[in-house]
Amino acid sequence: MTIEDEPLVNFLKVHCPTAPPSPPHLEESIMKAISASEVPQARRRKPWWWLSLPTAAVLVGGYCWFLGNCGKSPQMASGGGEEIEAFMMEVWNLSTTSSEFSYAK
Repeated sequence: MTIEDEPLVNFLKVHCPTAPPSPPHLEESIMKAISASEVPQARRRKPWWWLSLPTAAVLVGGYCWFLGNCGKSPQMASGGGEEIEAFMMEVWNLSTTSSEFSYAK
């Protein structure tokens, strides 16, 4: 408390009003009102996830039907193996021998 607050504190101590008296049996009437009031029961929500299973099945099934490749194993494209191998060798050789793309200069 600062020196500036002392006059206000003294004024409030001198002129402090008294609280009005409480009505008789106030606590009993509040408790009766609480016990008489109907407490709403918690509404049981339906689980939202039950829709996710059929929805996922329809989406996956539709995707497979649209592409027409469900259950098939992946296969390598025919005739492109040599081109891919040559490309990979070229990139590998450029990355290991060329200082043009090196970041450590």
